[in-house]
Amino acid sequence: MTRKRILTGIRPTGALHLGHYAGALENWVRLQKQYECFFLIADYQVSDYADDIDRVRESVWDVALDWLSVGLDPDRSHFVIESMVPQHTELSCRRCALRDVADRAAARLGILVRTPAGASAACRP
Repeated sequence: MTRKRILTGIRPTGALHLGHYAGALENWVRLQKQYECFFLIADYQVSDYADDIDRVRESVWDVALDWLSVGLDPDRSHFVIESMVPQHTELSCRRCALRDVADRAAARLGILVRTPAGASAACRP
């Protein structure tokens, strides 16, 4: 029987704290026993507004170490660093291109299109 999959993650904006443990990590440790888990360190999601990219890069490794220290097991689960997956960037570029086409079509129809606050910097006008 194939185990169901879960993809979840954290943005590496700084040191993890008790709130991360109580709000997510404690549950993730349990989930990895039942599901095939992919734990994502979403470093691209902070890079478009981070003023100190070196700190973000350091935080990526801090997050991974914290995950190991609370009991996430890389033999049971998959740790994924978003910026290390080239397909993520490729997919984002294609999504932005499609969005551009959709925005132009909406403009011709007189529809106002707003960019969500969390949209990638590459997709912002």
